[in-house]
Amino acid sequence: MAAYTCWQDVLEDITNRCRKAKSLLRFSKLKNHEDRVEFCLRDDVIRNKVQQWLNIMCSSR
Repeated sequence: MAAYTCWQDVLEDITNRCRKAKSLLRFSKLKNHEDRVEFCLRDDVIRNKVQQWLNIMCSSR
């Protein structure tokens, strides 16, 4: 995906990458929100994509 135009594009890209890496299965087994947030912060693909999106959204305001 070359450029993101909305949050949905970012989410779709992350979901596809995580599905390939079986991250969604590991994520689904987590029991609470704290563990899920920590998982996202530790996962390179998720963290980098969310960070890119936040940078774009914050700079456009």
